[in-house]
Amino acid sequence: MHGRYISLSASFVGALFNFVIAVRLLALWRSLRWETESEWEGSANAWRVDPVKLVWGMLSAYFAAAAAASAAGFIGIARNLPLLVRFFRDYSIADFAFITFSTVTVTYTAFTTSYLRTSVCEVLSRQPELLRDVVDTGLTIENCEFWFERGFVAMLGLMFVLIAVRLHCVVALSRCYNQVRRERYPSGKAHVRPTPSRADSLQRIYLLPTPTSPATSSFNHLGGSHSRSKSLDEVMVYAPVPLGGLSEQEARNLNAAEAWVSMAPVSSAPHREEKQQLLIDTSV
Repeated sequence: MHGRYISLSASFVGALFNFVIAVRLLALWRSLRWETESEWEGSANAWRVDPVKLVWGMLSAYFAAAAAASAAGFIGIARNLPLLVRFFRDYSIADFAFITFSTVTVTYTAFTTSYLRTSVCEVLSRQPELLRDVVDTGLTIENCEFWFERGFVAMLGLMFVLIAVRLHCVVALSRCYNQVRRERYPSGKAHVRPTPSRADSLQRIYLLPTPTSPATSSFNHLGGSHSRSKSLDEVMVYAPVPLGGLSEQEARNLNAAEAWVSMAPVSSAPHREEKQQLLIDTSV
């Protein structure tokens, strides 16, 4: 239950935070300079991709997708929908791996590439409208390199803290998904096939329906009363048949049912032969 509360809170905060960031980025989108300096420059650089526009668009799409995934996870956790919770869990794992890899890559590039700060400041100098909108952060053309160096160190420390927090949230979300799945499918019948860890000890067979008759049935005495025996002719007894004994079309024509069984040894007392008991796995 503790993991579920953490996952519910993390999905709500993630949806709200990512939505605000996405809206903020879209609001600053109009500050980017889209027109070229002159007609000559426009004809010469018609197919050139502006790095600022490209990065801005990728960030906007990333935060918008994160907000949508967090909202889907919040709804799934609140309403016990395993499909949405699983989607949010898989997205969180992929996003955690992407953020960790990106942080390590950017950190290595920033400390090994000497001209990175100069290149970033040069690109920002071509966006005066954007610089005016972020002037409250203290970023100007004059102190761009110094601000970038200090801001990068602070951002790096914040990212490593966020990575640790997100790792804890991913673990809690995985536990929450298992809990929601158990509550949704208490009998464990959500899976048609057994898990790989159990598939080695299971065997797939066909079950053929066999009608019985009152004369051949000997279990009526177990009920304690003849009034409880109802038309034994309608009772169906399933006989196990190996897969190699029937083709798929023949099994379909005979109304055969598929089942997974396990052969478990039964320990017997001394002076008794060891038997094999056929167990039908009802949890798959």
